[in-house]
Amino acid sequence: MSSSGFERPYTEDDVQVNKKNLTKLIERQISKWPKDQGKFSASKTKSEVMKAALLDPRNGFSTNKPPIKSPHPPKQGGASSGPSHALPNTNQGLQDSNPILPPPSSEFEEESTERVTVRVYIEDTRAVPSQKTVALLSLPISSRENDSVHVLSKEFLNALQRSNSAIEIPPGGPGVVRLSFPDPEDKEWKVPFIRIPHAPNSVAICDPETIEIPNDRFKLYVDNVSLSSSGIAMHPQMPSSSTSIVPSDPQNSRQTPDEHSPDPVVKFLREKLAAREGYTSFVANRGHTMSNPVIVADWRFAVEFSKAYKATKTPVKVTPASIRDALGVGATWLSNAHTAVGIIDQHGLVAEVATELAKNDDSPSGSTALYNFLTKWKKDFEAQGTT
Repeated sequence: MSSSGFERPYTEDDVQVNKKNLTKLIERQISKWPKDQGKFSASKTKSEVMKAALLDPRNGFSTNKPPIKSPHPPKQGGASSGPSHALPNTNQGLQDSNPILPPPSSEFEEESTERVTVRVYIEDTRAVPSQKTVALLSLPISSRENDSVHVLSKEFLNALQRSNSAIEIPPGGPGVVRLSFPDPEDKEWKVPFIRIPHAPNSVAICDPETIEIPNDRFKLYVDNVSLSSSGIAMHPQMPSSSTSIVPSDPQNSRQTPDEHSPDPVVKFLREKLAAREGYTSFVANRGHTMSNPVIVADWRFAVEFSKAYKATKTPVKVTPASIRDALGVGATWLSNAHTAVGIIDQHGLVAEVATELAKNDDSPSGSTALYNFLTKWKKDFEAQGTT
C-alpha cells in the first residue's frame, strides 16, 4: 500500500493487527510513547496498551498511510442490521468456499493477524439422542481484555462451517437453527449468539458481535427454535437459488429488543424498566456514539437494574439472559458495564479518572474506549501498589 504526503491520526481499523506490527507502529514514532507508561518494552507491553496509546490523540501518534477502506460492502436496504458476507455452502465442494471473505483490516498481510486455536465441544440436540463432536478451529483474535480473548461471532461461524464439524442446515426445515454457549454467570443457562434460517436467501444473525473464548476452549449448543420468535429475515442481496449462510454482525452490541417477545419474564422486566428513571434516555442512546458522562449514566442504569432483579423468583424467575433481553444488550456489554461501574465507584474521585469521566467532546470516542481506559488505569494503579 503506497503512502500519502500527509500524516493522519490512527483509527480503530489501523490498529487491528498483531503485537509484532503494533510494535512497529510504536517504534516508528517512539518519542511519542506516553511518559506515564514508563520505558516502552515490546515484550512486556500488552497489545491493548499499545492500541490505546496509538489511538489516544494526546500522544500524537500518526500514520502516512491512506485511510483503510471498510472490508464490508455498504449496507443496502432490507432487514439486515449490519454488513454481511457469504459463507461456504456446506452442501457444495470447497471450490465454492466463501469468495467474498473480508480482506485484512490493515496495511499488514492477513497472515500476520494474531490467532487463537480453539477446541470447540459441540452438542447438537436436534437429534435424539443428541450428537456430540469436537472441532479444532483457528480464529483471528478481535481483542484482548486482561487475560480474556475475544473473537468475532461471524469469524467463529465462518471457521466452523469450513470444518469437518460444520453445522448442517437442511433446506426447508422448520424454524431456525440456534447456536448458544453457557452463560458465564450461570452455566445452567445458555446465551444464543447465532441464528440461522433453514430457508435460502437468508441472513444468519450474529448477536453479540464478539464472544469470549475461555481457556482456548468453547462449549457450543445447537438446537432448533420456531420462526415465531426468531426475528430472522430474508437477505435481499442473495440470488434466489443460493443456500449460502450470510452472517450479519450488528453495528452496536446494544440492539433494539423485540417488543413482541412472547417470554413472560422478559415482558415482566420490560414493564419494570419502563417505569425507571433514565429509561427513555437509555433507549434513545442505542446505536449512537455517546459522550463519557452519558456512557456512564447508561452503564449505571443497566447495572442497577440488573442488580435489582437478578435474584427475583416471584412472580417470575429472572435469569441473566432475560435481564439482557429486556435491556437489549449483549453478555459482553453488560459484563463490561458491571466492571466499569465497579471501577468508577471505587476510584471515580481520583483526578485522572474524574477528568476522563467528565469528557464531553464533540467527537466522543465511545464506550469501548472509556472501558479500556478504566481497566488499564485500574491495572496500572494496582501494579503501583505492589511495587
